[in-house]
Amino acid sequence: MPLALLPAFLPALLGLSLPAGAQTLAPSSKVVVHIDGMVCSDCQQAVTGALEALPFVQNAVTSFAAAGACLSLSSPGETADIDQAVADQGYTVTSIEAVDACPVRLRPGHRIDPWEDTAGVDAVVVSHGEEVDLDALQVPGKYSVIDFGAPWCGPCHAAAAALRTYLRQHDDVAVRAITLDAADPQASYALPVARQHLKWVAGIPWFLVTDPAGRSVYKGADVDALIDAIDQRRARQ
Repeated sequence: MPLALLPAFLPALLGLSLPAGAQTLAPSSKVVVHIDGMVCSDCQQAVTGALEALPFVQNAVTSFAAAGACLSLSSPGETADIDQAVADQGYTVTSIEAVDACPVRLRPGHRIDPWEDTAGVDAVVVSHGEEVDLDALQVPGKYSVIDFGAPWCGPCHAAAAALRTYLRQHDDVAVRAITLDAADPQASYALPVARQHLKWVAGIPWFLVTDPAGRSVYKGADVDALIDAIDQRRARQ
């Protein structure tokens, strides 16, 4: 019986040390590795390098926004080695699964919009780099959040996740997102909408918030401060 299929108590009896669920992966296959803790481009680059250093990994496509990696294997490999390579970078593998093909979100060149998921919330991506009239983005009767973000921006994804949760709890808030849809900061800040509205802004995410009457509530980069500003304005009205 392969070691990976032994009952859980046998490795200890035999003096072996195997991670829970450890198994051998077949060559010429693809596997998706779900990873917890990656929040930035540098994170995913470090994990990609660690995974591609494994002798049985032909190549790896990693995305912090998709919280995982898709590996193409050239020879048999152990899930325990994948676990360790990711752990060495400070992150945790939550699961590994064999797939016929890498999912779209884990394919080379695919960029994930921070507001790709708008299910159940009043959120719309209004620009992928084109110029836009900010005054036209006020949503009648709601607190309107204009969110400048980008696919490569880890804090932008984290802020969007926090805002999605907030929107599901408060139906008087809407987001109109402006995505600097390019592969890196230099290309993003060269887009027309960035030249139009972000000339004097240090970085993204960047938020502009107005109340239902169109009055300014918040301007800045801190999503927690944004939420607090809306809550305080709502409490006074």
